[in-house]
Amino acid sequence: MEDYGFEYSEEEMEEQDVDIENQYYTSKGLLESGESFEDALSGFEAVLEMESDDKERWCFRAMKQIVKIHARQGNYSSMLSSYERMLAALSSASIGRSAAEKKLSSLLDALASLPDASARRALYIRTLRALSDPARNERLWFKTGLRAATLEAESGRPATALKLLKTLARVCRTPEGQDDPRRGSHLLDVYALTISVLRQLRRTHA
Repeated sequence: MEDYGFEYSEEEMEEQDVDIENQYYTSKGLLESGESFEDALSGFEAVLEMESDDKERWCFRAMKQIVKIHARQGNYSSMLSSYERMLAALSSASIGRSAAEKKLSSLLDALASLPDASARRALYIRTLRALSDPARNERLWFKTGLRAATLEAESGRPATALKLLKTLARVCRTPEGQDDPRRGSHLLDVYALTISVLRQLRRTHA
């Protein structure tokens, strides 16, 4: 049986690598100039459709910019949908989990000041769900969990905040239930926020 599959030559793939990179940076230039968010958005969406040996890495970068554009426009539904696409691509071998998590972390830093608390809460919930194994993603998982607990406390939901903090503290302990000295800085953050939330509860019930 004949194989009618089409294969790109090495030269063609190199050209496509250049094309996808140029498309990404052209779109990023539009975004940074503030000329047209819609043109920038269309450009980043085009990156997702292009072929390249390094497609997944450029697509992940483009998805990050798409999330930021939707956030700037206050289009939180599209922002969350695009963010879920990023999370789905997190395990891609060609991206590299460590590099991908750094980009996710910087994106969450950028979105931490969103005025819509429910949108931030949804981001954190989706992130924690995607990073379901804390042992594999400890730094980002912990940072996101602490942000989620802080948001719940600030939103007047101390019980939910304490529940999250209890989960964070449990991961910072040894199998014997003792505080793990290797996670001392994490524990300090958990204890500091726990004390703050408990004080908030006392004031509420005073």
